[in-house]
Amino acid sequence: MRRDAMGRRLRNLTFRCGIATAVALCACGVLAADPALAWSPSRWQGDAAPAAAEPAAPAVQLTPPARVAAHPPVLGPGEYYIDHNRAGQPGDSPYVLRDAAGQVARYVEPTTALDLRGLVGAVARVRHDTGQTLLATQLDISPKPLAGRSATVAPAQYQSADPSAPIMLEEIPIGQPAPGGLGQPELVAPSASLPPGAVGHDMRLDAPPLDAPTVDGPFYCGDACAPYGYSSSPSFLAGSLSELLQLGAFLPFGMLQQPIHGNPIDFGGWTQLGYHTDQTPLSVTRGDLGAFNDVPGGIRLQQQWFWIGRDADGSCGPDLGFRFDLMYGTDAQKTQAFGNPGAGTPGFGSWDASLDHGYYGWAMPQLYGELADGDWSLIFGHFFTPVGYEVVTAPDNFFYSHSLTMFNSEPFTHTGALATYRPTHHPNDLEVHAGYTLGWDTGFEQTNDGSTFVGGLSVRPLQSVTLAYLATAGNLGARSGGGSGYTHSIVADVAVTPRLTYVLQSDYVDYDDLTGTGLGDDQIGVNQYLLYGISRCWGVGARAEWWKTDGTSFYETTVGLNYRPLDGLVMRPELRFDRAPNRDETSLAIDAILVY
Repeated sequence: MRRDAMGRRLRNLTFRCGIATAVALCACGVLAADPALAWSPSRWQGDAAPAAAEPAAPAVQLTPPARVAAHPPVLGPGEYYIDHNRAGQPGDSPYVLRDAAGQVARYVEPTTALDLRGLVGAVARVRHDTGQTLLATQLDISPKPLAGRSATVAPAQYQSADPSAPIMLEEIPIGQPAPGGLGQPELVAPSASLPPGAVGHDMRLDAPPLDAPTVDGPFYCGDACAPYGYSSSPSFLAGSLSELLQLGAFLPFGMLQQPIHGNPIDFGGWTQLGYHTDQTPLSVTRGDLGAFNDVPGGIRLQQQWFWIGRDADGSCGPDLGFRFDLMYGTDAQKTQAFGNPGAGTPGFGSWDASLDHGYYGWAMPQLYGELADGDWSLIFGHFFTPVGYEVVTAPDNFFYSHSLTMFNSEPFTHTGALATYRPTHHPNDLEVHAGYTLGWDTGFEQTNDGSTFVGGLSVRPLQSVTLAYLATAGNLGARSGGGSGYTHSIVADVAVTPRLTYVLQSDYVDYDDLTGTGLGDDQIGVNQYLLYGISRCWGVGARAEWWKTDGTSFYETTVGLNYRPLDGLVMRPELRFDRAPNRDETSLAIDAILVY
């Protein structure tokens, strides 16, 4: 959406509310009965590679080896190690993330860009946490092959007659598959550094894990990792966009293939097509930029997205990265720097604010550099806001439509600098953010002397609970007409079960409105989400919202499905009910997103 300097777009505080019921049949696999499936906007999936037993053979049983001098991994806060899913059924996700105690923290689905077969035992961080089930491309892990050393492991023993048969130890190169047998899943040696004389174990079994990897030091794919190779936060890992864009014509091949201090330059994108029957409140007239879905009644190209970037890895000392995003579609004008001077008039304004084309347009929502060193990182330039739960980037959200809170009570982008501190040995995965920006939604410009603090923190007090508090304070620029104020968003993300995720959000906005409109300066909202993972292909969710602006209450309830027939393709049908003064509305919508 794009607002003019007098407050063209209402952005208010919201809380997400939702209740979801789940009954759907996976058309691309067997319905997984194991509770090791969870929903995330990235993918529904389960846990283990299936063990294909011979049809006539007796039931196969997996017997863990004896624990022999196994050593727990050395993991920092927010770090896990990749393991096979030992409880999975056919169609379930074949990998999991385990904490230092060996407990399952997340379920992981491999992708064509990152299949994980050579990375069992590697240490990973979650780049963009969207629930209990993630795609491999949402992780910061080492994408290069692990080889050159060996570890003594005990392959899984599949018993059909004699459960007391001895378990044979076998030495295999780290990161290489062990010989298969009896139809068991492929065994990959843990990528761990073992002390002299130490003996490991099959990482699929409930024995203590091996030490953390030390292959040439930490090597994460960083911001290049996120759902389907995209992210709302900095960057993505994707495969072959270079062929589509013919980037090889003007980008040195080695620049894209060779890591710079560990991480390569990555690039990718996605295409989103959508159809909706009605405009989302507060949109009143067709194409008025009052909501993302403001052009009903036809199939629209909402986001054609391209990005290129590199994540800075400070684990081995100071390192540099960058990020650039470019988008075309009907969502572009709502994502431009509409907080810039003159941006309230279509076709005018600096940076990307003038790049309009009827209902369509171009936007450059991110262009920033990054510096990282140890536990600290700093981004500087034009970047997405850390505030809120829903995001601009379509693949990162469960629902096609957006909450009123997200669109009206939160900034989309900032220009300035944002520092992040992630203490390596904090027991609760603490992250602290603090930065300075030129008000809300600006692109390398300043309106009405906008000057805003942006900051907050996130923490995981329990393994299944994440709490986040992000705030802005000061002169919001075009939004407030130069007036000062305070806003915040508080989000609680709870993994109720491995399949079920509950999210509670509350936003608050209060500022001195000097625009003369007197609108949008007093907002509060409560949103709830309930998201359930039925299988690898199907997810179901509900969102319930109460949003109040300037004394007027709006109510919204949305129920929807996510269907993933192919890797990187998701379809999101939904039914939305809006209740507002003089406007009760029921709308149908569906979109499809292809990520590459």
